[in-house]
Amino acid sequence: MIQAGRVLAVSPHLDDAALSVGALLAGLASGEAEVHVVTLFAGPPQEPLSPVARAFHADCGLPGDSTAVEMRHHEDLAAMGVLGARGHHADLLDAVYRRRLDGGWLCDHDRAMFDGMSAAEDIMAAVSASVERFRALVAPDLILTCAAVGGHTDHLLVRTAVMAIALRTETEAFLWEDLPYAFGTTLPPDIGPALRVPAAPNDWARKQKAIACYSSQTQMLWPGQSDWPHALRAHALDRGEGQLAEVLWDATRAPHDWVLGCH
Repeated sequence: MIQAGRVLAVSPHLDDAALSVGALLAGLASGEAEVHVVTLFAGPPQEPLSPVARAFHADCGLPGDSTAVEMRHHEDLAAMGVLGARGHHADLLDAVYRRRLDGGWLCDHDRAMFDGMSAAEDIMAAVSASVERFRALVAPDLILTCAAVGGHTDHLLVRTAVMAIALRTETEAFLWEDLPYAFGTTLPPDIGPALRVPAAPNDWARKQKAIACYSSQTQMLWPGQSDWPHALRAHALDRGEGQLAEVLWDATRAPHDWVLGCH
Protein backbone atom coordinates (compact mmCIF):
# COMPACT_ATOMS: atom_id res chain seq x y z
CA MET A 1 0.00 0.00 0.00
CA ILE A 2 1.38 3.41 -1.01
CA GLN A 3 0.90 6.08 1.63
CA ALA A 4 1.97 9.70 1.90
CA GLY A 5 1.03 12.94 3.58
CA ARG A 6 1.78 15.20 0.63
CA VAL A 7 1.90 13.96 -2.94
CA LEU A 8 3.19 15.62 -6.10
CA ALA A 9 2.17 13.96 -9.35
CA VAL A 10 3.98 15.44 -12.35
CA SER A 11 2.00 14.88 -15.53
CA PRO A 12 3.35 15.68 -19.01
CA HIS A 13 -0.05 16.54 -20.47
CA LEU A 14 -3.56 17.41 -19.36
CA ASP A 15 -5.05 13.91 -18.78
CA ASP A 16 -1.95 11.71 -18.35
CA ALA A 17 -2.10 11.43 -14.55
CA ALA A 18 -5.81 10.65 -14.43
CA LEU A 19 -5.57 8.06 -17.21
CA SER A 20 -2.60 6.29 -15.65
CA VAL A 21 -3.06 6.55 -11.87
CA GLY A 22 -6.43 8.21 -11.33
CA ALA A 23 -7.58 5.53 -8.89
CA LEU A 24 -4.39 5.79 -6.85
CA LEU A 25 -4.69 9.58 -6.68
CA ALA A 26 -8.32 9.30 -5.60
CA GLY A 27 -7.42 6.75 -2.94
CA LEU A 28 -4.58 8.89 -1.59
CA ALA A 29 -6.85 11.94 -1.43
CA SER A 30 -9.55 9.91 0.33
CA GLY A 31 -6.93 8.88 2.85
CA GLU A 32 -6.43 12.56 3.69
CA ALA A 33 -3.23 12.98 1.72
CA GLU A 34 -2.72 16.40 0.16
CA VAL A 35 -2.52 15.54 -3.52
CA HIS A 36 -1.16 17.99 -6.09
CA VAL A 37 -1.09 17.27 -9.82
CA VAL A 38 0.98 19.59 -11.97
CA THR A 39 0.80 19.39 -15.74
CA LEU A 40 4.03 20.69 -17.25
CA PHE A 41 3.19 21.03 -20.96
CA ALA A 42 0.03 23.09 -20.47
CA GLY A 43 1.07 26.50 -21.80
CA PRO A 44 -1.02 28.38 -24.38
CA PRO A 45 0.64 28.42 -27.81
CA GLN A 46 1.14 31.43 -30.00
CA GLU A 47 -0.52 31.44 -33.39
CA PRO A 48 -0.15 30.39 -36.11
CA LEU A 49 -0.28 26.74 -35.12
CA SER A 50 1.56 24.01 -36.97
CA PRO A 51 -0.35 21.73 -39.35
CA VAL A 52 0.12 18.88 -36.84
CA ALA A 53 -1.34 21.02 -34.04
CA ARG A 54 -4.32 22.06 -36.18
CA ALA A 55 -5.00 18.41 -37.03
CA PHE A 56 -4.71 17.50 -33.34
CA HIS A 57 -7.27 20.17 -32.43
CA ALA A 58 -9.62 18.88 -35.13
CA ASP A 59 -9.32 15.31 -33.84
CA CYS A 60 -10.17 16.56 -30.34
CA GLY A 61 -13.11 18.66 -31.51
CA LEU A 62 -11.33 21.76 -30.22
CA PRO A 63 -11.08 25.24 -31.79
CA GLY A 64 -8.27 25.72 -34.26
CA ASP A 65 -6.55 28.39 -32.17
CA SER A 66 -4.88 28.86 -28.80
CA THR A 67 -8.18 28.98 -26.90
CA ALA A 68 -8.21 25.18 -27.10
CA VAL A 69 -5.62 24.98 -24.31
CA GLU A 70 -7.80 27.10 -22.01
CA MET A 71 -10.67 24.69 -22.65
CA ARG A 72 -8.41 21.80 -21.75
CA HIS A 73 -7.43 23.57 -18.52
CA HIS A 74 -11.10 23.62 -17.54
CA GLU A 75 -11.39 19.90 -18.32
CA ASP A 76 -8.37 19.17 -16.16
CA LEU A 77 -9.52 21.21 -13.16
CA ALA A 78 -12.89 19.47 -13.27
CA ALA A 79 -11.14 16.09 -13.32
CA MET A 80 -8.90 17.04 -10.42
CA GLY A 81 -11.97 18.06 -8.43
CA VAL A 82 -13.43 14.59 -8.96
CA LEU A 83 -10.20 12.96 -7.77
CA GLY A 84 -9.86 15.27 -4.77
CA ALA A 85 -6.56 16.66 -6.06
CA ARG A 86 -5.29 20.20 -6.55
CA GLY A 87 -4.49 20.92 -10.18
CA HIS A 88 -1.63 23.15 -11.32
CA HIS A 89 -0.66 24.15 -14.86
CA ALA A 90 2.86 25.07 -15.91
CA ASP A 91 3.42 27.19 -19.00
CA LEU A 92 5.66 24.93 -21.11
CA LEU A 93 4.42 24.17 -24.60
CA ASP A 94 3.27 20.74 -25.75
CA ALA A 95 5.53 19.22 -28.42
CA VAL A 96 2.92 19.87 -31.12
CA TYR A 97 3.30 23.61 -30.47
CA ARG A 98 7.10 23.84 -30.19
CA ARG A 99 9.78 24.69 -32.73
CA ARG A 100 13.20 23.13 -33.31
CA LEU A 101 16.43 25.01 -32.75
CA ASP A 102 16.51 25.76 -36.48
CA GLY A 103 13.07 27.40 -36.31
CA GLY A 104 11.08 24.63 -37.99
CA TRP A 105 8.21 22.85 -36.32
CA LEU A 106 9.34 20.21 -33.83
CA CYS A 107 6.52 17.95 -34.95
CA ASP A 108 6.49 18.02 -38.73
CA HIS A 109 4.38 14.87 -39.00
CA ASP A 110 1.81 13.30 -36.69
CA ARG A 111 4.19 10.71 -35.18
CA ALA A 112 7.20 12.99 -34.83
CA MET A 113 6.81 13.23 -31.03
CA PHE A 114 7.84 9.56 -30.84
CA ASP A 115 10.97 9.98 -32.98
CA GLY A 116 13.46 10.68 -30.17
CA MET A 117 13.86 14.33 -31.08
CA SER A 118 15.44 15.64 -27.86
CA ALA A 119 18.54 16.87 -29.71
CA ALA A 120 16.38 19.10 -31.91
CA GLU A 121 15.56 21.55 -29.10
CA ASP A 122 16.98 22.95 -25.89
CA ILE A 123 14.19 22.65 -23.32
CA MET A 124 15.56 20.32 -20.61
CA ALA A 125 16.66 23.19 -18.35
CA ALA A 126 13.21 24.78 -18.52
CA VAL A 127 11.52 21.46 -17.72
CA SER A 128 13.81 20.88 -14.74
CA ALA A 129 13.26 24.41 -13.45
CA SER A 130 9.50 24.02 -13.65
CA VAL A 131 9.57 20.70 -11.79
CA GLU A 132 11.80 22.18 -9.09
CA ARG A 133 9.49 25.16 -8.66
CA PHE A 134 6.51 22.93 -7.95
CA ARG A 135 8.55 20.56 -5.78
CA ALA A 136 9.59 23.50 -3.63
CA LEU A 137 6.00 24.75 -3.51
CA VAL A 138 4.45 21.42 -2.50
CA ALA A 139 7.35 19.93 -0.47
CA PRO A 140 6.11 16.38 -1.17
CA ASP A 141 7.10 13.21 0.63
CA LEU A 142 6.04 11.23 -2.46
CA ILE A 143 6.52 12.07 -6.13
CA LEU A 144 4.73 10.27 -8.96
CA THR A 145 5.49 10.67 -12.64
CA CYS A 146 5.46 8.80 -15.93
CA ALA A 147 7.75 5.95 -16.93
CA ALA A 148 7.57 7.24 -20.53
CA VAL A 149 6.20 3.93 -21.83
CA GLY A 150 5.65 4.59 -25.53
CA GLY A 151 8.57 7.01 -25.86
CA HIS A 152 6.70 10.31 -26.28
CA THR A 153 9.35 13.06 -26.16
CA ASP A 154 7.43 15.10 -23.57
CA HIS A 155 7.12 12.07 -21.31
CA LEU A 156 10.84 11.36 -21.62
CA LEU A 157 11.69 14.94 -20.71
CA VAL A 158 9.41 14.86 -17.67
CA ARG A 159 10.71 11.50 -16.44
CA THR A 160 14.31 12.67 -16.72
CA ALA A 161 13.72 15.97 -14.91
CA VAL A 162 11.52 14.56 -12.15
CA MET A 163 13.75 11.63 -11.33
CA ALA A 164 16.93 13.72 -11.23
CA ILE A 165 15.26 16.00 -8.68
CA ALA A 166 13.76 13.12 -6.69
CA LEU A 167 17.17 11.44 -6.45
CA ARG A 168 18.90 14.69 -5.49
CA THR A 169 16.36 15.49 -2.78
CA GLU A 170 16.05 11.84 -1.65
CA THR A 171 12.28 11.95 -2.10
CA GLU A 172 10.36 8.69 -2.48
CA ALA A 173 9.31 8.37 -6.12
CA PHE A 174 7.34 6.00 -8.31
CA LEU A 175 6.90 5.85 -12.07
CA TRP A 176 3.51 5.09 -13.55
CA GLU A 177 2.61 3.05 -16.60
CA ASP A 178 1.65 5.52 -19.33
CA LEU A 179 -1.88 4.91 -20.56
CA PRO A 180 -3.21 4.41 -23.13
CA TYR A 181 0.24 3.92 -24.73
CA ALA A 182 0.72 0.67 -22.80
CA PHE A 183 -2.54 -0.90 -23.97
CA GLY A 184 -1.91 -4.26 -25.60
CA THR A 185 1.73 -4.44 -24.50
CA THR A 186 3.65 -6.54 -22.03
CA LEU A 187 5.29 -4.89 -19.05
CA PRO A 188 8.74 -3.56 -20.06
CA PRO A 189 11.45 -5.59 -18.30
CA ASP A 190 14.11 -2.87 -18.27
CA ILE A 191 12.38 -0.68 -15.66
CA GLY A 192 12.41 -3.26 -12.88
CA PRO A 193 9.79 -5.23 -10.94
CA ALA A 194 6.28 -3.92 -11.49
CA LEU A 195 4.10 -2.96 -8.55
CA ARG A 196 0.45 -3.74 -9.21
CA VAL A 197 -1.56 -1.34 -7.05
CA PRO A 198 -5.15 -2.59 -6.47
CA ALA A 199 -7.89 -0.06 -7.24
CA ALA A 200 -10.80 0.02 -4.80
CA PRO A 201 -14.22 0.14 -6.53
CA ASN A 202 -14.98 3.68 -5.34
CA ASP A 203 -11.57 4.92 -6.44
CA TRP A 204 -11.98 3.27 -9.84
CA ALA A 205 -15.38 4.89 -10.26
CA ARG A 206 -13.85 8.29 -9.50
CA LYS A 207 -11.08 7.64 -12.00
CA GLN A 208 -13.62 6.93 -14.73
CA LYS A 209 -15.65 10.01 -13.81
CA ALA A 210 -12.49 12.12 -13.88
CA ILE A 211 -11.43 10.81 -17.28
CA ALA A 212 -14.89 11.58 -18.63
CA CYS A 213 -14.16 15.25 -17.86
CA TYR A 214 -11.55 15.18 -20.64
CA SER A 215 -14.12 14.97 -23.40
CA SER A 216 -11.73 16.39 -26.00
CA GLN A 217 -9.17 13.70 -25.23
CA THR A 218 -11.48 10.69 -25.07
CA GLN A 219 -12.78 11.75 -28.48
CA MET A 220 -9.24 11.85 -29.84
CA LEU A 221 -7.89 8.73 -28.12
CA TRP A 222 -10.91 6.55 -28.89
CA PRO A 223 -12.42 8.04 -32.08
CA GLY A 224 -15.92 6.78 -32.71
CA GLN A 225 -15.69 4.46 -29.71
CA SER A 226 -17.96 5.37 -26.82
CA ASP A 227 -16.97 2.41 -24.65
CA TRP A 228 -13.55 3.66 -23.57
CA PRO A 229 -14.31 2.68 -19.94
CA HIS A 230 -14.33 -0.95 -21.09
CA ALA A 231 -10.86 -0.57 -22.65
CA LEU A 232 -9.50 0.92 -19.43
CA ARG A 233 -11.15 -1.71 -17.27
CA ALA A 234 -9.94 -4.59 -19.45
CA HIS A 235 -6.36 -3.34 -19.24
CA ALA A 236 -6.58 -2.88 -15.46
CA LEU A 237 -7.98 -6.39 -14.99
CA ASP A 238 -5.23 -7.82 -17.17
CA ARG A 239 -2.51 -6.03 -15.24
CA GLY A 240 -4.06 -7.02 -11.92
CA GLU A 241 -4.53 -10.64 -13.02
CA GLY A 242 -8.29 -10.46 -12.53
CA GLN A 243 -8.34 -7.56 -10.06
CA LEU A 244 -8.50 -3.89 -11.06
CA ALA A 245 -4.99 -2.49 -10.70
CA GLU A 246 -2.70 0.29 -11.84
CA VAL A 247 1.01 -0.30 -12.45
CA LEU A 248 3.89 1.55 -10.84
CA TRP A 249 7.63 1.05 -10.62
CA ASP A 250 9.74 2.01 -7.62
CA ALA A 251 12.14 4.56 -9.08
CA THR A 252 14.84 3.70 -6.56
CA ARG A 253 14.95 0.18 -7.99
CA ALA A 254 15.06 1.24 -11.64
CA PRO A 255 18.50 1.53 -13.28
CA HIS A 256 19.66 5.11 -12.85
CA ASP A 257 21.10 5.33 -16.34
CA TRP A 258 17.70 4.27 -17.70
CA VAL A 259 15.69 6.62 -15.48
CA LEU A 260 17.81 9.66 -16.25
CA GLY A 261 18.47 8.91 -19.91
CA CYS A 262 16.22 11.00 -22.16
CA HIS A 263 16.32 8.45 -24.96
